[in-house]
Amino acid sequence: MIGGSGNVIIGNSHSPAPFIPPLPIIGQPLVEFKAVSAGNGEPIAQQDYEIETAEGRIVKGQTNAEGMTQSVATLQPDLAVVRWTV
Repeated sequence: MIGGSGNVIIGNSHSPAPFIPPLPIIGQPLVEFKAVSAGNGEPIAQQDYEIETAEGRIVKGQTNAEGMTQSVATLQPDLAVVRWTV
C-alpha cells in the first residue's frame, strides 16, 4: 500500500500577486501648482498643463476642482516649470 497527501496538483499551482506600483521615495521633494483666475482669484478647474522637472521629465495633466496640478517628484522643485496649455 502506498499513501499520499490526497491533494493532486496538475500543472502550475502558482498564482502571482497583483502588481502594485511603488510609492515615491520617502523624503523626495514634490512640486505642485495651482491655477487661479487673474480676475477674481478663483481656482481654474480642468486646466490643461505640462510640468517640466529639472531632470527633464514632462508630466501632463489637468487641474482638479481646486485648480491644483498633481504632485510631481523632483530632486530640484525650485527649478520645475509649469506651462498652462490649451
